[in-house]
Parts: sequence; C-alpha cells; structure tokens
Amino acid sequence: MIDFPNGPKSDVVLRFCTMNALLVFAAVIQVAIIFTWLWQHVEIQRIKSKRLFAARRSVNRNLPPVCVIIPARNEAGRIGECLRSIFQQDYDGLRVIVVDDRSDDGTSERARAAAAGDTRVSVQRIDELPAGWCGKSHALWRAAETAESPWLLFVDADGRLEPGGLAAMIQHAEKNRADLLSLWPRDASEGFWERLIVPLCGAMIVIWYGRAASGDDASTRAFANGQFLLIRREAYFKSGGHAAVREAIVEDIPLARRVKAAGWRVQSAIGANICSVRMYSSFREVVSGWTRIYIGVLTPLQIALSAVSILLGSLAPYVVLTFVLVVRDRVDSAWWRFFATLSVLHLTALMVTSVRFFSLAQCRLRYLWLYPLSCVAVLMILFSAWIRRIGRSTIQWRGTTYRISRSKIEP
Repeated sequence: MIDFPNGPKSDVVLRFCTMNALLVFAAVIQVAIIFTWLWQHVEIQRIKSKRLFAARRSVNRNLPPVCVIIPARNEAGRIGECLRSIFQQDYDGLRVIVVDDRSDDGTSERARAAAAGDTRVSVQRIDELPAGWCGKSHALWRAAETAESPWLLFVDADGRLEPGGLAAMIQHAEKNRADLLSLWPRDASEGFWERLIVPLCGAMIVIWYGRAASGDDASTRAFANGQFLLIRREAYFKSGGHAAVREAIVEDIPLARRVKAAGWRVQSAIGANICSVRMYSSFREVVSGWTRIYIGVLTPLQIALSAVSILLGSLAPYVVLTFVLVVRDRVDSAWWRFFATLSVLHLTALMVTSVRFFSLAQCRLRYLWLYPLSCVAVLMILFSAWIRRIGRSTIQWRGTTYRISRSKIEP
C-alpha cells in the first residue's frame, strides 16, 4: 500500500486521484448506457416481427363467432364512433355488447342510437358496483357471463378498429395458437400534452413487460393490454376471468397472469395498422391515468428504477452537454471534451432508438425535439405513483373513488 505523506501536497494528490477515479467511473457508466440503447435495436426488431396486418379480404367468412364487449362509463361522446368502427368489420358471427357502467351522461341512449336497431348489438345497464370490485372488471365480467361466442374481444370505448381488424386478430391468434391476444394500438393522441407524454409513459411499461408481451418469456410473467384484448371464452372462464382480479386497480396484466398460470398461451402484438386509441384528452387526465397504471402494474422498486433510467439514460446527455457549454473555459478541457463526445454519442443512440420505437405506435416524432420536457413530466408521474404505491391512498377514476392498498382495491 502506498503511504502518502501528510500535508497540502498529499491532499492535492488524493483529491486528484479521487476525481479521476470518479470521472472514469462516470465514463464507464455512460458507455454502458450507450451500448444499452444500441441493444434496443435488437429488441425493436424482435417486436416488429410481431406486427399485425389487417385482413384485406372483402368478406371474412369461415371464422369463429366473436362477441365484442365494450365497457362504457360516461362515454356518450365516444361510444358512437367506437361502435361504428366495430360495424365496419365485415365479419359473420359478430355480436356486440355495450355495458353501461353507472353512466349519467346518456351513454346507453347514444349506444342504442348508434346501433340503429342492429340486432347484433345489445346494451346492458349496471346500476351498482359491489364492494371490492374495480368498475371496469365488474362490467366486463357481467357482460362476459351473457356472451355465448367462443371468442371474446374486450375493447375500450376510446378504441377504434380499422376495417378487417377483427379478422386479423382472430387469424393471428389461431395461427399462433394464442388463447389470449392483446394489441399495442396506434397512438391517436391529439393534444399537446398527450403527444408529449403518453409515448414515453408507454415506454416505461415496455421496459418491464416487453419480453413477456411477445409471449417468448417462459417464466410466469405475462402481459396484456386491456384496450384490445381477445380471449377464448373457455380460457377466460376456466382461469377465473375478471372475477379473479376484481380488486386490481389495473386489470389486464393480472388477468394475463391468471390465464398463463392456468396453462393457456398469452401473446401480444403490434396492431398500429388495425386499431387506435386516444387514451386521454387533457394534461390532468394523462397524469391521473398513468399514475393509476403505474400503481397497478409496477412495484415501488420498478417505479424507482424507471425514474433512474430516465435520469441516467435520457436526461444525462442533455445535462452534461449544457454543463460543458457553460463551464468549458474554467475546467480541464481534455476531460470535458471527452464527456461532450460521449454525450453526443449517447444522445445520437437515444434519438435513433426513440425514433424507431415510437414509430411502432405511429407517434408524432416531432415531439422528440421536446424530449427533456417529456422526461420531466414522466418523472413527476412516476414520483406520484411511487408515493401512493408504498402505502394506502385513494384514487379517483371515471367518477369512482377507490381506496387502495399497494395496487389493490380495499373492500
């Protein structure tokens, strides 16, 4: 061991060595992050191989009957357009159930008007929510109990199916022997905050569930997106259906876990060309909606690590480049030229990967110019979710207030 003599000179040497060690460590971390971003291209290519394409045949016969179930709470402004997209499916054996879950805005009336007497459509009304149930899960369970088709397709009221989309889902599920198939839809966001925040919020889910979503994960992990979720009726009821996940504040991933645990095959696919969704229409809805989702599907540790990934993986190069520009005349130029170069490489890898990833859902790529603002907004949502996830809290969603402990609704 080297024994530095005491004194001012030895202190300078020690500080110099410590500073250089920290800089080397920081450089190693940044290089590792750059390679991580580059590796994501392999994952993106794997995801792209799962893309669905809408069937182009004029008539979709010889396919099994399907019952489309649409839960709707105060969706008078959107249920008509959703139903019209379902009616565009030229599909024999189609049935549709709209479940009006305690709405007070005339949702049932709008649904019946959109159906215009179509005998394939029924509108069910729910007036009470039993204790311990999430409203959406209760509505879907009640409707599924009355459905007789061998396939059930759960579609959110803010979702839209392109012509041929239903046939494409059925054909993909049967070809790949999937008992549960869910889709990643096209992002139909319209407002500034939606387009800025929603894509990055979704990316946080992909970090933790991307491989499980493809169905390639042999573990017990599973993923499903409840916005467009197709499932065999037999698999649904034998795995317990939504009744088995009644207390989950976000029901789709817990349902997928139950289905997979029961021995059924669970898959997801990119469906941006056959379906779309506009999840929220304001900044407040984006924040409250994604806070609820993170509470429902991520652990406190996963939420914290997601925040760290944004800080180091996304914001760091912006911070370093800004710092270098400000202090470049007052620090060791060699080190900071090196870090500036690393940060440019980091930023390039980040942007190229982000363009490819967000293109999967056809997001507006021009909003990547404001990427640091997206990061700050998502960090705020993650922090809010983490605070609520570690203890008891209340969540208000779709006009219903839920008391939750961790990620489950309390009776």
